[in-house]
Amino acid sequence: MEFGIGNISDKVVLLVWNNGNSPSCVQDTVAKLKEHIGEGGRLLLEHVERLQLADYEEGTFDVVLSGLVSPICLSHHVDLLAEFARILKPSGLLIMREPVVEHGMYWYSAVQS
Repeated sequence: MEFGIGNISDKVVLLVWNNGNSPSCVQDTVAKLKEHIGEGGRLLLEHVERLQLADYEEGTFDVVLSGLVSPICLSHHVDLLAEFARILKPSGLLIMREPVVEHGMYWYSAVQS
């Protein structure tokens, strides 16, 4: 997969998006992820501003994906990272892409708890 996230089949995955993402890009990303998750997994979609309001239980997700929907315009502040850590399972995986202004490049970060 072009996101470089490896095997996510049969996982509970959260995709976080924001207002800067076009609906068609969100739909395309969801379709691609569903192919990789398969029928044994589950994909949930959450707007970044509503994430804490959703009140997910601790350890809900195997994988949290943030900043993967184009265009990349999501900055990951400390409160958002803390919420990701809370809702990830103990062996969960956080993959996020952060816009880097210098040279117009984007960086991927993968953190496994």
